[in-house]
Amino acid sequence: MLPFLYLGNKYNGEDEEELRANNTSRIIRLFDTLEQYGEELIEWVRPATTKQLCPTCAAALHVVVAICAALRMAMLLLLLQIQYLMLDVEDQIEINIAQQFERCFECIEEARAQNSAVLVHCYRGMSRSATIVIAYLMKAKV
Repeated sequence: MLPFLYLGNKYNGEDEEELRANNTSRIIRLFDTLEQYGEELIEWVRPATTKQLCPTCAAALHVVVAICAALRMAMLLLLLQIQYLMLDVEDQIEINIAQQFERCFECIEEARAQNSAVLVHCYRGMSRSATIVIAYLMKAKV
């Protein structure tokens, strides 16, 4: 997009080589809780949480999934010394993503001020992250 602003998907956010090459100092990640831990687990958890498990067990499983995702990303971020803004935003039409704009804009501006880059990504890189980047470009008139 710009020398300090990159738009991507889940895989871009986990690509150590790409993050280093782009001088990425920050990542804005817009996922819902289940998306964070991989498609295989999502396919296993969603049916289990809605049909096979009691509500308490399903809630506990969601927490475990979120913790595993956070630990996995923490290892990468510590290695690369990247600041990380993780926003739990579902990819649903009724979600008001505009509530996240200011937090994201601040993160983008911090990277820009430090002459480094920020990667904005969601699971597929097509809707939530694109919305944030387009909103920033409109606001900043870049």
